[in-house]
Amino acid sequence: MTTLRQFDASASEAGSQSVMLKAVFYVALPTIAFVLLFWTAFTHLDFYHASLERETGWLEISHIILPLIAAGMALRLVLKFRKDRQWTLMAIAGLAVLAGLFIAGEEASYGQHFFKWKATGVFEELNDQQETNLHNIGTWFDQKPRALLEVITILAGLVVPFMQERVRGWLPRVFKPFVTGFWFMPIAILIQLSEVPKRLGLMAAGYFPAVRYSEIQECFLYYFLILALWHVAERYRLARAAGEL
Repeated sequence: MTTLRQFDASASEAGSQSVMLKAVFYVALPTIAFVLLFWTAFTHLDFYHASLERETGWLEISHIILPLIAAGMALRLVLKFRKDRQWTLMAIAGLAVLAGLFIAGEEASYGQHFFKWKATGVFEELNDQQETNLHNIGTWFDQKPRALLEVITILAGLVVPFMQERVRGWLPRVFKPFVTGFWFMPIAILIQLSEVPKRLGLMAAGYFPAVRYSEIQECFLYYFLILALWHVAERYRLARAAGEL
């Protein structure tokens, strides 16, 4: 009986710690970042342009660091899934690794922004900003993947949480444990709010400062990838412990 009580107490404590961590990383951290970015744009616009928005500014650097963190998390999942012989999940995690590395490379123009080389060849001819990347060549490497990721965030944070059991019933067994819940709602809302000044014409009307709101949105889109991979790792651990996988 004592052992059982100790186990229950430990499980309860672990659950409380998990909730606190999620409150910090799913809610508090992105919300604070959102408020600070908009506050800086409103009150220190010159600083925002010079230190955050330029190609080697902190906002742009976050577009490199966040996908790299996501790629590292996905790689750990690849190794875990390989060990457990979960081949479908391993393949998906492998694609996540490649996606994270590709995004980071594209955002850094594969080093051009930092080492200042001049784009040559096809990049000079076809890239509308003369950068060594693909996403400025055509919409298939920029707008369409971004739109797809944005749709995924809407589904994960604003749709699926309200119909978790129904979605779980639609999915193959291997994907059932990974249905998203209400923890994804804050980041999904912030992703949409970050583009509101541009989409509603509030920037053009002079109500909001003239900054690239798409860059703010990208920061939260890439942070969503980190939260999603954390969710997968946590749910996989629980599913294995419960014998669901």
